[in-house]
Amino acid sequence: MISKHVVLFYFFTLISLVTSVDPSCKGKINTNEILREQPRFVNSVPNGKRFIVGQGYDKINIVHVYGGTPYDMGYAFGQLMSEDLKQLVPEYFSYLENMIEDLIKQLPPLISKWLAEFGLRGALDLNYDITRKYTPPWYDEELRGLAAGSGVSYEDIRRLNLLPELIKAACSVLGAWGESTISSTLLHLRSLDWDEKAPIAKYATVTIYHPNASYEGYANHFHDYYKQKYTTSHSFANFGYTGLIGSIGAYNEVSIGLGQKVWITTE
Repeated sequence: MISKHVVLFYFFTLISLVTSVDPSCKGKINTNEILREQPRFVNSVPNGKRFIVGQGYDKINIVHVYGGTPYDMGYAFGQLMSEDLKQLVPEYFSYLENMIEDLIKQLPPLISKWLAEFGLRGALDLNYDITRKYTPPWYDEELRGLAAGSGVSYEDIRRLNLLPELIKAACSVLGAWGESTISSTLLHLRSLDWDEKAPIAKYATVTIYHPNASYEGYANHFHDYYKQKYTTSHSFANFGYTGLIGSIGAYNEVSIGLGQKVWITTE
């Protein structure tokens, strides 16, 4: 019987090879114009509204969701972005599976046989089993709502959200203030250092959450995970991609910003 941790180790190594950025790559200057246009209304559902700015590859979705509960907000998002999710999920998994197919052959026979049989989805399911006890329950509630609202299976929505955890996405974060900026105010940047040709790049989305701070699910579990007495929740904008509810970059109504960064150290 192969250990779950051994399988995840090998799959993590594979995915890292596929998704990592060449350290010799110096990048390229972004000459895209800043989008200054007013968001265009697309549609609305109970507990949610969708707008867009830009067009084509540069289109950005702006989605407001209102609670209710995490399930309510997820359900509204799923309804608003249903067609996008139905396109994104199969495109994304196909993209990754095609990239790792040849790499699997380089692994030990027992491991490669397991991965060939269970594949990417199997590794993501193992990752869920290992990490679920550390994940607050309201995230799972939101994913279930998102799946129900969109018509995409809960399992695939969950797997989509576990991929950043599996590959330990690193990327770049910058904080600049004082003499380092023209205005002397704090500037915060989070760069996604990844493949611009990945299917998910077409689905840039800003999700603005307007949660109900009195939701008893927070009150009953908040201290268990964050060891804090107060459970008041603020509205916040999550900058990411359609269907991914975890934050790689976010900013809330009381001016607190977040940028996700995996810091790997030998210490």
